[in-house]
Amino acid sequence: MSKQRSTESSEDYLEAILRIRSERGSCRNVDIACLLGYSKASVTKA
Repeated sequence: MSKQRSTESSEDYLEAILRIRSERGSCRNVDIACLLGYSKASVTKA
């Protein structure tokens, strides 16, 4: 993974966390996985 794509991916995760926390008050790995369409294992590793 290139550094640019890594940065974009990190931003995607951070934006997802912010969105979920603003809607629900807390955020779990499974919430991020559902929102982004990733596997739970991928989110946990990230």
